[in-house]
Amino acid sequence: MQSLESVPRFIEPGDDQGECLTLPLYVSRQMDEATRPAREARKQLFAAAVLQQKREEALKKG
Repeated sequence: MQSLESVPRFIEPGDDQGECLTLPLYVSRQMDEATRPAREARKQLFAAAVLQQKREEALKKG
């Protein structure tokens, strides 16, 4: 069963539910097995870049 949390809800003018709904800033898509390795690789690259930046800052401070 798929989650409906990532499906946008369209609100018609005059809909009394429109004022109390919190709408997401973006709509996420389901991560399938084809995109999982690329996403994990991006996470690792980002973590390595952050670590490198911290090392450079530590070297500058001495």
